[in-house]
Amino acid sequence: MKRNFKRMFALLIALIISISSLGSGTYAESMYFRDENQDEIYNLNENITEPVLNPEYTYYINHKDEFIYGYIPEKYINVREESNLRIRKRRSLDQLREAGFPQKYDSRERNIISPVKNQYMAGVCWAFSSLSTIETLLLKEGKGEFDFSEGHMAYNASKDVDLETGGNNLIAMRYFSRLAGPVQEKNAKEYEIVENNPRAGSRTFDNRAVNLMGDADKQLHEFYVPDMIELDCNVDNIKKCVMEYGSVASGYYNDDGFIDAYGYEKTNPNDKYHRVKIQDFGNLGKRAIVNHQVTIVGWDDEMKIINKKNEEATGAFFSKKFLG
Repeated sequence: MKRNFKRMFALLIALIISISSLGSGTYAESMYFRDENQDEIYNLNENITEPVLNPEYTYYINHKDEFIYGYIPEKYINVREESNLRIRKRRSLDQLREAGFPQKYDSRERNIISPVKNQYMAGVCWAFSSLSTIETLLLKEGKGEFDFSEGHMAYNASKDVDLETGGNNLIAMRYFSRLAGPVQEKNAKEYEIVENNPRAGSRTFDNRAVNLMGDADKQLHEFYVPDMIELDCNVDNIKKCVMEYGSVASGYYNDDGFIDAYGYEKTNPNDKYHRVKIQDFGNLGKRAIVNHQVTIVGWDDEMKIINKKNEEATGAFFSKKFLG
């Protein structure tokens, strides 16, 4: 009797967080244990640390017009996380080469980057970014070209996530760790993100019928992602992961994108170019605001960049966006 087996690959998704070390929802609780040889109870930690509301999340609540792409910050952070800004020494090109990295690297030249997709007006950049890293890794490992469903991830990542709610790397990691996906687009047509009124069109099925683990139980997906890593956001880590895995999911502040394609009003008409937006949150320090998630696929340390403000910079990462 012939039996059909689903293919299962242990994929490693390199999730580089450009915003913060996700300490979200992390509690340092008191822990007690009893020594078997002594009738005593030891308290390892007398203090219970409560979660702290992430100031970036508060900023998001008060500036939702800036978060049109779908990325939203985590609601809570670890109280010890004073800042998400990394203090780095400026490294010369010679130092970077000594670390084993070439001056330029581009995964596109190795034909391991899956085709650019379009999220249209749906707030699912986080799903496109994380699934793109898996599509790239499969190509890099010679497994072939796959198209995974971002809509399936958006609707099944948690009980309150859909194309409107937004998400982040941690939500994507929950989706993978529950073995809820990824699901191939061809097997999940009801979740397809389309151009014609995608917000309404995405609800052609009854949302109440979406069971968080329903599709996993039906085994519609052929792949699992049991291994994920979250790394401190620094140049060396990003470059190493791009070379090893083909790409990494990352984020930045974007003030342009949907604007030209869909007529959104710019949050700052005088600032056309991508930039780092820093907010000072007092006791919690200065933090970088991020509103868009992309996939980094390479870099060029000697690329010269000059914007219309005549601001100059040297060196750039190549990113894969999801606007067609």
